[in-house]
Amino acid sequence: MNAPLGAAPERIWLAVEAVDIRLGIDGLSARIQASLGRSPCDGTAYAFTNRRHSRLKLLVWDGTGVWLSQRRLHRGYFTWPSASDPVFALTAAQWRWRGEPPVFNPRDLDFARHYGFEIVACNVCRGNEKGRAERGVGYVKHNFLQGRELPEFAALNSAAALWLETVANVRVHGETHRRPVDLWTEERAFLQAVNPRPFDVGRVMTARADRQFRVTFEGNRYSVPARFAGCPVVLKAYPDRLCVYREEQLSLLQNSPVRVAAPQHPLSGSDFCCERSLSG
Repeated sequence: MNAPLGAAPERIWLAVEAVDIRLGIDGLSARIQASLGRSPCDGTAYAFTNRRHSRLKLLVWDGTGVWLSQRRLHRGYFTWPSASDPVFALTAAQWRWRGEPPVFNPRDLDFARHYGFEIVACNVCRGNEKGRAERGVGYVKHNFLQGRELPEFAALNSAAALWLETVANVRVHGETHRRPVDLWTEERAFLQAVNPRPFDVGRVMTARADRQFRVTFEGNRYSVPARFAGCPVVLKAYPDRLCVYREEQLSLLQNSPVRVAAPQHPLSGSDFCCERSLSG
């Protein structure tokens, strides 16, 4: 059966070494056989680029013959992997990503919009393009958190504030060769104010109460009012509690520990139904 036009092949191989982009089907097929030890008719795709990474040729077998496509960039260059091996394996999803905008997790986009920043994706095989967040996290883990017992978050925040004032912000930074407290004084006028409303971290999912008026969440069953038996409900899970919504109904889910209060962001068309604090 012929592969449909436009469909991504099952496997794509990127030739890391640059080639003479003037080569045609025969020349590139011979290179695949001689240099890579593979057959150009094995059902996969082979991509080649020139030294400047401004041109790309794609050799594809569709079941009956070989297709050769070419693309030339008038500005910029293709992001191309580098490796010790002469070829670099790429999944179909990664290949589609090279020609299409990245797809972000909707919750990540909500978080970015809430706090007013934009998510910028790295190119494929270019981890060096991302920020140096890991180094800062490692500094906190090995300098502030190492050997420290984690109490309540309120106490931890106080200890972190003291550590920032006496250690982290008054040391000379290895990259800037200046104290962070001094840089903060210069940069704070150019920073945007953080959204004062906390981001709603609740995970929303749908469920259906069984005939015994219970809903299942992460392997546990929770009782709901009997009138919800067999009805669809909406669950909203927080780190410390589980909320259940059902069209303008309000009730307690279980006994202690239970706290009833309207959430910060009620679901559209529904009122808060019940809430239970989670332990463990």
